[in-house]
Amino acid sequence: MKSTSTLLILAALVAIRSVNVNGFYLPGVAPRSFYKEDIVDLKVNKLTSVHDQFPIEHYRLPFCQPYYEGVRMDNQNLGQFLSGDRIYNSPYKIKMQKDMYCEQVCISHLGRVEPMSHSKMVRAIRRNYHSNWIVDNLPSASKLEDEHASYVKYSHGFPIGFIANAEDAEEGSKKPEDLRAYVNNHVNIELQYHEVKFYEVDGTGPGTKREKEYRIVRFIVEPFSIKHDFVATFTDDDDAGAEENYLDEGRKVAKINNPIASCDASVTASEKKHTTYQMAVHSPNGPQLASGRVLFTYDVKWIENEDVSWASRWDIYLSMAEVGVPYEVHWIGIINSLVFIFVLTATIVVVLIRNLRCDLTDKLLADENKLLTEEHHYKLLTDEECNEDLVKSGWKLVHADVFRPPSNPMMLSVCCGSGMQLLCMSIVTLVLAVMGFLSSARRGSFISALLNLFVLMGGVAGYVTSRMYKTFTGQSSQKATILGAFGFPGIAFGVFLIMNMIAIFKESSYAVPFPRILVLILMWLGISTPLVFIGAHFGFKDGAIEFPVTTSDAPRQIPDQPWFKRWIFTTAMGGILPFGACYLEWYFIMSSIWGNQWYYYVFGFLFLAYAIFLLTCAEITIISTYIQINGEDHRWWWRSFTTGGASALYIFGYSLHFFKDLESSSVATYILFVGYMALVSFGLFLITGTVGLMSALWFNRKIFGSIHIN
Repeated sequence: MKSTSTLLILAALVAIRSVNVNGFYLPGVAPRSFYKEDIVDLKVNKLTSVHDQFPIEHYRLPFCQPYYEGVRMDNQNLGQFLSGDRIYNSPYKIKMQKDMYCEQVCISHLGRVEPMSHSKMVRAIRRNYHSNWIVDNLPSASKLEDEHASYVKYSHGFPIGFIANAEDAEEGSKKPEDLRAYVNNHVNIELQYHEVKFYEVDGTGPGTKREKEYRIVRFIVEPFSIKHDFVATFTDDDDAGAEENYLDEGRKVAKINNPIASCDASVTASEKKHTTYQMAVHSPNGPQLASGRVLFTYDVKWIENEDVSWASRWDIYLSMAEVGVPYEVHWIGIINSLVFIFVLTATIVVVLIRNLRCDLTDKLLADENKLLTEEHHYKLLTDEECNEDLVKSGWKLVHADVFRPPSNPMMLSVCCGSGMQLLCMSIVTLVLAVMGFLSSARRGSFISALLNLFVLMGGVAGYVTSRMYKTFTGQSSQKATILGAFGFPGIAFGVFLIMNMIAIFKESSYAVPFPRILVLILMWLGISTPLVFIGAHFGFKDGAIEFPVTTSDAPRQIPDQPWFKRWIFTTAMGGILPFGACYLEWYFIMSSIWGNQWYYYVFGFLFLAYAIFLLTCAEITIISTYIQINGEDHRWWWRSFTTGGASALYIFGYSLHFFKDLESSSVATYILFVGYMALVSFGLFLITGTVGLMSALWFNRKIFGSIHIN
């Protein structure tokens, strides 16, 4: 029990360390410096929506595209493909420290006017899709403003448009037919930077003469909908001279009539002002409908910010306190979970002391060479008293049956092997995340780490499967190994293929290209499967697990059990406390993955919560197993596995409840959510079931190894 307390203390220190740091350096991410008027690339990522979980590639909608260099995708890792990231270049031209005013990008045709048709752009706006732009590896924050105040949101990008009453609709009407989609065709791009001190680069000191360098520390986008009354300066989008449609520096693609102040070409450079909320609201032509020919424009505003260093520029994105979730909330959840842990641990200690007193008193006699007197409130038990206590205790009556192999031993062995593989994968991934190697700045790194570690842990699955199967005296070792190699991975790959086909049908960026699917197959069949067989070889070579008591030839008859000791009730009750221990962190994770409310980066808290979650599963299973065998029911193998894994059922049920808050009406989104959450819950079931079974096995070996049988 001392080791358990030490582990929790260390995990708490890790959590404190991970949240009390103001600035941090992300391993593997090097800073980039710019000289004055250097080109700053603006890249576009997928379009995302809370109401439709299928992201869309940016250029699936009729946005402006880079003409001269063409649309090019960045080199992406496998994790980015699986998470739906598709990062492309953009036509927006930005230069370091150069402010721009109402620069024109292109003229794009968005489709016919509503309600005659619903174009792709209109459907995306009605589903509340957001653009996700990137500058110098920083995701775009969204600045939203109204008549009274403005605020900046550092997650989920910025909206591509909005829904409002049409001009000819009845004032105050909220009928769907009276609402129109408006596109945000103008953006204010605000970039904050600081000057690089020379000693920060090479230690040469501030007196060295060299060209000044700058680093970007903030990237904020404020979208507006402005209907430009323009006359195109080209013939047609589809003509041979289509390069005229796109901005080259110093040129315009259209002449704007009656422009807002920031777009007025007659104003001198010294008198120009950036687009403001008041300019957009009081635009002569009102907002821009998401239909017809639309002129896209943008402003670029540079602001010096010496208060934010490059190393801490991600802090505001990763701080959940910025969205109203202080760190104290995490600590409250952790402290509540620790109360459960201490109660359960005390219960197990009492059980162990009560039932191992024969063994404990013998050890004390051997170590101290003296009798424990009544002054210390202990009494040494003789062999006769121990045998009499054996007869009185129900759990001791099943000593000849408690380690009898379970029904369907092959399936249980395979489940334990896969569960141990997933457990090792999750622990190593969390350790890497706590150390800072898996950050949001390295997109796709977390999923890539999970995938690679799962493949590399194939040897663990093979070893545990074979060792358990040999312990159960199984005869089909090759079949068990094959099931271990193709069981859970096959189920996961099957779910992935179904979701991928749905994503292809939906034209979503979740659709993984076929070459990447081949990479997944090669990782599975070329690396994971051989490792499973290698691990199985060593598992069978090590032999079966030794038990402290022998098993009789004929099984003991099990007396009738009361309703509260039956499988359904004990399994249902076994999952409540572990779920309560992880409920809060699970909510934050779900909100980050499915709700796009924030970037989840408090891996110190997650590591601590995960440790408490697993420890709670283990202790609940031990108590449940003790109650079961004390009722002379020796069929604890499968019961301990399902009791430990019951928390996954509660997690899946809560996930379905959480889905209601997403307000999605798409059948495909239902399938995507339920499919992936069922897979995640099944993986958690295997992990916690394995932890529960191994804990119960340790407990039974401990208590039955202490009894004296004549």
